[in-house]
Amino acid sequence: MNLFDIEYYPTPEGVFDSMEVGCHGKIVLEPSAGVGHIVGYLKKHGAEAVLACEKDPDLRRMVSLKCDVIAGDFFTVKAIDVSHIDMIVMNPPFSNADRHILHAWEIAPEGCEIIALCNYQTISNTYNMYRGQVGKLIDNYGMASNLGDVFTRADRTTGIDIGLIKLYKPVVSESTDFEGFYLDADEEPQENGLMRYDEIRATVQRYVAAAKCFDRFETVRRELNELVGTSGGRVSASIRLNSEDGTDLSKELFLKRLQMQSWQHVFAKLEVGKYVTEGVLKDLNKFIDSQKKLPFTIKNIYRMFEIIIATRGQTMQKAIVEAVDNFTQHTHENRYGVEGWKTNEGHLLNKKFIINGLTSVNWISGKIEIETDRRNYKEITDLVKALCFITGTNFDDIPNIRRASLSAADLAKVTADDEKHLREWKEKGCPKHDKPWPVSFPYLKMTGKEVPSFNNFMTNHWYDWGFFEVKVFKRGTGHFRFKDDKVWELLNRTYAKIKGQVLPEGGSK
Repeated sequence: MNLFDIEYYPTPEGVFDSMEVGCHGKIVLEPSAGVGHIVGYLKKHGAEAVLACEKDPDLRRMVSLKCDVIAGDFFTVKAIDVSHIDMIVMNPPFSNADRHILHAWEIAPEGCEIIALCNYQTISNTYNMYRGQVGKLIDNYGMASNLGDVFTRADRTTGIDIGLIKLYKPVVSESTDFEGFYLDADEEPQENGLMRYDEIRATVQRYVAAAKCFDRFETVRRELNELVGTSGGRVSASIRLNSEDGTDLSKELFLKRLQMQSWQHVFAKLEVGKYVTEGVLKDLNKFIDSQKKLPFTIKNIYRMFEIIIATRGQTMQKAIVEAVDNFTQHTHENRYGVEGWKTNEGHLLNKKFIINGLTSVNWISGKIEIETDRRNYKEITDLVKALCFITGTNFDDIPNIRRASLSAADLAKVTADDEKHLREWKEKGCPKHDKPWPVSFPYLKMTGKEVPSFNNFMTNHWYDWGFFEVKVFKRGTGHFRFKDDKVWELLNRTYAKIKGQVLPEGGSK
């Protein structure tokens, strides 16, 4: 046994958290077990059984004390040998990790999850056929990320960036019973504040029912085509299922598209876009796109909720910094100075600040209007989202800024109109709007355009809106001032804390 073989890089303990291996109750294969670091982790975290392969005779004897060793050479393992496994977790030799990953995919049963570490070059530099094939698998069935040089504290260091690959082999056979798509009987559903358990279960049930319906359709389709084709008459038929673009739908393609559509439905229900800034939303959308490749199971949905909840504080910190920086990075008059503040860390927001390019003049009516399709409008919206987060204010309670011009009577009329549309949406899914109610109305509230005072501002007049008083001018500028000094101070103190600085008492008054 040579523990310092060029290919021997045992997985360090700290890397397992990055791999996010959900192995509880599963049968797992480790194709190149070494001394058993991954095997030990899997057993510690509740794997029902662990199977392993290991080429080195001495290491194989060592790891056989921890689990069942089914082969010396992983490449001799056939699909029939592992038809009962749920997951493959691997840290293959870096020199041919691509071939190990391809073989794992080849022998993995339907529904199996593959989690693999590799040299990140295997993912980013697809110079040969094997790496190209791995890249296609990632594009179609999974995701990949760069963990960085995470082996710095390992038994042996690598000095290179490590890639993490996750693949999910689709279930396409007609015999599948979709075991594992629901929570086990002893797993009590936990309320998460994002979606009710019964709603989550109903969504997964629709997915499973549609998948089973496809099988029934395929059976009837084949039977009908065969009967008509052999009838000897003039009637002919070729029944098949097509997508909207005319593509013939195999079961694999059908389930892949159904899975992505089902995930999209769940994310739309979360409405995270209402609570984070434009920049943060772009990051979340990348996360959402990666989640769509996961099997659409209740466990995976709850895991996704856990990730969103666990990172919510960090997400909102980024949103707060982004919201303040939008108005202070390039506009000196919007900055608030405090003695000792390190300006290279950013700038505090002034109690009164100015936004350019917010309004335009309607040359037909002559009224000043706030333009909602401009970047600065989105930036003031982002600031409101940050203020709602740090003050505990319901974002839905803040009206659209274009309503700030409404008279009391007109506001009452428009509010009644909102309530009417809400009832309509609840009863029959509001036919006038293609977006769900929470997106169309509570914040945007675009109803009431026929009311004369809607989005009809006078110049040099202070209007009340949410956390601010607002004054607009024909040249396009909007002046904002905080109504509550405590809210203004809280925003700057929160911003300063995120930046690693502490404001003196009274320092932002």
